[in-house]
Amino acid sequence: MKCWRRSFNIYLLAAIVAVGCETDSLSPKKEYSKVRVYMESQEGDGILVRVGRDKTPIYVKAEPILEEEDVQGARLEDNADGTVGIQVKFDEHGGIVLDMESTANRGRHLVLFCQFRPSKGSSDAVADLGKSLPWLAMVPIRGGLTGGVVQFTVPASPEEAQQIVKGINNSVAELQKMGN
Repeated sequence: MKCWRRSFNIYLLAAIVAVGCETDSLSPKKEYSKVRVYMESQEGDGILVRVGRDKTPIYVKAEPILEEEDVQGARLEDNADGTVGIQVKFDEHGGIVLDMESTANRGRHLVLFCQFRPSKGSSDAVADLGKSLPWLAMVPIRGGLTGGVVQFTVPASPEEAQQIVKGINNSVAELQKMGN
């Protein structure tokens, strides 16, 4: 029994070291964003989350349908009403999943989770946004979302939205470097 515990502890130590090395490889001078897209679910069939600054309650499925590995890039969009939007472009796999899931779930919402790590020197408001607003937006599904693009309005200032977009694009670049 002691032998099993010792080997388990060695594996645990190896896992901790591996995770520690991976997170240390990210530059503290860059922003990084974790992006996940979840599908709305029925009450009792998912997890209750609160979205946006007004904390709108909605149930989502436990597993995301898309993750940052499926993202090609993001850009800032100025909306006609003066608000700021973010457009996220997914790769081929992400586009297919988005199309299939949105077609099958017409009338529900996509719920976007975005947690980001601001760079050193970012304003306190940006750092607080990353901690307080991970459930960023809900996108109503009116039909199949073809083209692999999701656009949503963010409850953030232009500076905060720019930090999120920069973080998404930095994360995509890091994932591409790690994949090559």
